[in-house]
Amino acid sequence: MRKIIPTLAALGIVAAGGSRLVAQSAQRELLPDERRVLHRLIGSPKVMYDQLTHLADMSERSHIMIQVVSASVGAHGGLACAFLIGGVDGEPDLLLIEAIEDQTIRDPEVVRKAAVAFDLVRGDALPRGASQDLILKVAEDKWNV
Repeated sequence: MRKIIPTLAALGIVAAGGSRLVAQSAQRELLPDERRVLHRLIGSPKVMYDQLTHLADMSERSHIMIQVVSASVGAHGGLACAFLIGGVDGEPDLLLIEAIEDQTIRDPEVVRKAAVAFDLVRGDALPRGASQDLILKVAEDKWNV
């Protein structure tokens, strides 16, 4: 299972090439932050509209869960950095921290701490259906020009 707190760039990659990335993972969970992902113009309004509607469409797939952390939550553990937890059957999970120079960490204790941080952020996120509704609302209200 992949657990991701994405940056805008990572979310853009998922939106633009989602089918390729989805094929690499049996299950994918995304926890985008509303302020950083839904409301910040990246590209053009049309690009934002297309990406957000694509994310909403992808979230209908049974193996993809997108839960948005609402702007009303305020500060939360996902603001520190973007990271990905993933693994291959039979191998220990890895942690990828996205930064100026990405870091891959294999230390099981650090990976466990990241998993706990992910679960705490997920606890602050909107449910799946409400997240999809918010993504579509922002796409229509803000970016459909």
